[in-house]
Amino acid sequence: MTLGPTGTTAEPIVRAGEVRALASGEEASGATDEPRRFDPALLFDVLPDGSVAYSDSAGYSIKLVGGDGAPIGTISRPINPEPVTPEVGTTVRDSAMATFERLYGDPANPQGPDQAPPEYMAQVVAQLRADIAGMQFNHEMPVVVSLRATWEGGLWVRRRREGDPWEEGSA
Repeated sequence: MTLGPTGTTAEPIVRAGEVRALASGEEASGATDEPRRFDPALLFDVLPDGSVAYSDSAGYSIKLVGGDGAPIGTISRPINPEPVTPEVGTTVRDSAMATFERLYGDPANPQGPDQAPPEYMAQVVAQLRADIAGMQFNHEMPVVVSLRATWEGGLWVRRRREGDPWEEGSA
C-alpha cells in the first residue's frame, strides 16, 4: 500500500494460495468457501527492505519477493506435511465438541442459551453441533504455522510439532 497526499493506493505484488489437489477418494463439493481444518493459511510479513516473505502451502516453503513482486528466492526445508488420519479427525472433532458442550451445553451458563429465546437457541445449538460433527479436513497438516520478520531482516518461522494437530495457525 502506498500512502500519498491524495489517498491510499494498493497494488498486488504477488498472487498466493495453493491450489489444492483432492486427496485420494475425496470428492469435489462444488463449494469453494467451506472452511476446513488444516487448510494452509497465507502467512506473510514485510521485511525492513520492503520485500515480503510468505508461505501459502502445506510444505516448509517460504517464498521471498521484492516490493515490486519480483521473485527473490525460496527458503525450504525437507520437512513434509503430516497426513490427517481418521484418528486425528476424531480427536479434533471430539475436542471441539467437548469445548462447545462446556461453553454452551449448559442452559445455566450465562454465555449460553439463556441469552436468547430458548427455541432460537435450540436451533443454533443443534446447528453448531451438526457443524462440528460434519467438520471437514484438509488431507495434510501444514508444517509452517507462523511467520514473522525481525527489524534486522531475519525471519522467525514456527512450525508444527510432529504429531501435534493443535499447533495451528488460523482455521
